[in-house]
Amino acid sequence: MTLRWILALGGIYCPGAHRHGSGISSREGYLQADNSEYRERNAAILSALGATVSYGVTPVFLRHFTTWLDPWMVNGIRYSIAAIFWLPVVLSMRRSWGGNGASPGIWRAAMAPAVINATGQVLWGLCPYFLTASVIGFASRLSFLFTVLIGFALVPRERLLARQPAFLAGALVCVVGMLLMFRDQLAAPGASAAGVVIMMLTNVMFGAYAVSVGRHLGGFPTRLSFGVVSLYTAPPLLLLMFLLGDLPSAARLARSSGARSPPRR
Repeated sequence: MTLRWILALGGIYCPGAHRHGSGISSREGYLQADNSEYRERNAAILSALGATVSYGVTPVFLRHFTTWLDPWMVNGIRYSIAAIFWLPVVLSMRRSWGGNGASPGIWRAAMAPAVINATGQVLWGLCPYFLTASVIGFASRLSFLFTVLIGFALVPRERLLARQPAFLAGALVCVVGMLLMFRDQLAAPGASAAGVVIMMLTNVMFGAYAVSVGRHLGGFPTRLSFGVVSLYTAPPLLLLMFLLGDLPSAARLARSSGARSPPRR
């Protein structure tokens, strides 16, 4: 998670920014535009690679903590750190809180994505208690399908993709491949029917979150949007931690952090 935050801080650029200055020649303007596009492209590639690695290792860490902490504690601790991390960023970008004038303020616009994200994070936190890390990492890839379907339902311009034969063929190949791999994964040790249901609901939430962010937060800087959604998500997860979590388990984890093997329950 922290890696994704760092990538969001350092790898987000606004295409077209800094390209319309005055007092420079056309040649200089083109050179600046080319350099800016080159940096943006490299930043996008590095961000994509970093996000891929981050999403790949996250299930491993979540599964590791199931030995010591329940899902309510894990989620509460994760988003406590998220709130501490993002609060200074959000405050430093307060001039952008109002958006582009035609859109509502960031705090209002982020409400719907934050509700979806909080629901998805609760389900995501439950997954490691029913599924192995490898199964989670595999099954979570299906969220792309729900992103596409929800996008078709809620964003009219996205439906243009449905008319492109190449897109339909590629989507069909992906779905068939996922179904074939699901067949093997469900038969593997560590898989469970309840876990698969929770994982599918998680994918629905993640797909809805992606569409919701594009729909409600498109007019705001990415870092600001990510930060505000994280700040909104932290309180409900903290509330669940205090209501349902095993609070002494955090102290036990701290005491056993230097041990070679986890404590037995």
